Amino acid sequence: MPSLANYRIVNVSHETHNTFSWQLTPWSGEIFDFTPGQFVMLHLLNPDGTSQAKKPYSIASSPLNKKYLELAIKVQGNFSGQLATLRTEDLVGVEGPFGAFTYQPQKHKQVVMLAGGIGITPFISMIRYLSDAALEDNKIWLYYCNQTEAEIAYRRELEELGRQNPNLTVTFSVDRCLIEGCPGWYGEVGFIDSSKIEEHIGDYKDKYFFLCGPPAFIQIAEGIIKNHNVPPEMIKKEGF
Repeated sequence: MPSLANYRIVNVSHETHNTFSWQLTPWSGEIFDFTPGQFVMLHLLNPDGTSQAKKPYSIASSPLNKKYLELAIKVQGNFSGQLATLRTEDLVGVEGPFGAFTYQPQKHKQVVMLAGGIGITPFISMIRYLSDAALEDNKIWLYYCNQTEAEIAYRRELEELGRQNPNLTVTFSVDRCLIEGCPGWYGEVGFIDSSKIEEHIGDYKDKYFFLCGPPAFIQIAEGIIKNHNVPPEMIKKEGF
């Protein structure tokens, strides 16, 4: 059974104007084993070390990275607002891992990942694992949607991994360019649709589809996929 352990914040990075990431190391012992795509329950601690409140957050680091555990947090509410006030050397509680939204390379040879907003987090873990484990027989297509260019978390890393790894294709899409215009933008524009996905992945046959993001995004993406007669067992989804 997963247990609750204290972790120290060793690094804070700002991914976007409203999203930051933490690198965490255990107060004692080693980082637990996990599968790409799993999440933890993150606990805010009282001064006496007891749990004050908790919420689930997907793990962003690769399972092969035993130096630290990484979480990405979007500031949207009281709990995440309190997390944003914490600094390096502060302690939080980490309980896990949990979840079945996982990437299993031996089974998932070809995967199309459709991410909306902060739903990118579990995919970061999966994509890092693809490169860390040098999975030459696996292919990932990432289609990552945001409202604006400024909201693209992990953009530089994803661009670099896409250049380095021939088995990874990364596509960014932003919605508001249709209204506001985006000078210099090279990615897709507008809402996700069937033709845009097909342009980047080819046909839908023999591919697994992983969906992660807000409920409305998942509903639209799942509708597109089902219209192409993708079997239900080839679709995995997790709402944020």
